[in-house]
Amino acid sequence: MSLNRYECIGRIGSLKMTYLQSGTPVMEISVAVDESYKDREGNKVEKCEWVRVKAFDKQAEFCEKWLRKGTRIYVAGKLATRTWEKDGQKHYQTEVLVNSPGMGVTPIDWPDKDDQPQDRQPARGNQGAGRQGFPSEASGMDAMPGGEMSDVPF
Repeated sequence: MSLNRYECIGRIGSLKMTYLQSGTPVMEISVAVDESYKDREGNKVEKCEWVRVKAFDKQAEFCEKWLRKGTRIYVAGKLATRTWEKDGQKHYQTEVLVNSPGMGVTPIDWPDKDDQPQDRQPARGNQGAGRQGFPSEASGMDAMPGGEMSDVPF
């Protein structure tokens, strides 16, 4: 048995949509994860770790529609390291892949729908359960068992 899971909360630095040869959408997201601690002398030290995230298929489409630079997000995925050789040197890049059930990119600070450009406004009409103006099914997450999202106390 093994476990490969990475979780973080951070702010989006950039978003870039690409497509696999099969046509599957892939959203490449750079996420700034801040950390602070006190050193031995009691001084506050702040550090930022940049994490590369790749969301696939419906998650990628959700990210394209609802996320933007600066949005604070929660990411759950698995770590994967790519290797390649260039000019005789081996290169490595570790990424968080969001491509399986139980994984996702979730906004913590939902963008204010009044601040959205017109082309990113949610469609009106039957939106199902969830926050008004934000589609719950587009996130790629399963519905909560045993009830509607309006039953959730937060």
